[in-house]
Formats: sequence, C-alpha cells, structure tokens
Amino acid sequence: MGCAEMRLPDANGVAIVCGGRAIKPCVGCGQLATRLCDFKLVLTGVSGSGRAWRRHGTCSAPICTNCMTHLPGDKDACPQHAAACLEACARHGLEVPG
Repeated sequence: MGCAEMRLPDANGVAIVCGGRAIKPCVGCGQLATRLCDFKLVLTGVSGSGRAWRRHGTCSAPICTNCMTHLPGDKDACPQHAAACLEACARHGLEVPG
C-alpha cells in the first residue's frame, strides 16, 4: 500500500493519504502525485544466461502538477527529465504549452 504526505495549502496541517499502489508521493516535492513522467526510456542489459535484452518504456516517476513540465501532445516530464524534454522540443520545432 502506498502513502503520501499532503500539505494543506490553507492551513498549517498535513494529511497522510494511503491507498493502493497508485498513491505515491511526487519525486520533486513529496506532495501527492497525480501524474507520471512520460519521458521515453530504452533499457538494455544482459540476462543471467548471457543474452542481450532491450526494453522500451517511460520513466513513469510520480509527479504533482507543481513539479511537472507540460509538453506537447499532453505529455508531462518529471524534474529530472524536464531539461532533456524541452531541448528535444526545441530541436524539433515543437511549441511547449505555457
């Protein structure tokens, strides 16, 4: 079960929210995450038997709306991947949403 600490904006209180695996704290600030990073990853390695493998996926780090960087195509990036995503958007001439 995942738990996240959520600071209440209009008070000095803190709420602890627990639930299924979907409830995770933001990697940037620890607030309740509502999104996942969409940065594309290619993972490679070698199995125990010596065979090379490759997996494609996304970072999927949990992020909140304050820490995310919104990208074209309704994609979001975590703080760790924001600069790389913005650089790629500029290189391809994509306009980044405000």
